[in-house]
Amino acid sequence: MTEDDAKEMLALLASVFRMRRPRLVWSTRTRRGWAYPTLGYIKIGPRCRQGGEASLVHEVAHLLAHKEYGRRRRGWRTDWHGPHFVDCLARVAEAWYGNTDRYPWHTEYRSIAKVAMGMCY
Repeated sequence: MTEDDAKEMLALLASVFRMRRPRLVWSTRTRRGWAYPTLGYIKIGPRCRQGGEASLVHEVAHLLAHKEYGRRRRGWRTDWHGPHFVDCLARVAEAWYGNTDRYPWHTEYRSIAKVAMGMCY
């Protein structure tokens, strides 16, 4: 995935979920993606451990979760990678891949994979 591919993908997903398109920070050094919902940007790059496409889906899901559920006051795991986030991740994966089964769940954090396996899609 190139930076231009990522920008195009981000614009499409933002449109699908009626979100303000976040700014993309493309970094050739980062090995994991980052979402900054309150600042309105996502940071990813070609070296992300999940690959650029899956990393971008994951980070867009963070923005969607923030948009729909706001900032939760519970612990980090619950707030960032709990059931609400996994629901958003599945919806973004469905929108991008056409089927949640095509998303590389095996590359996700164990907590996310565990919650995802318990949900029916």
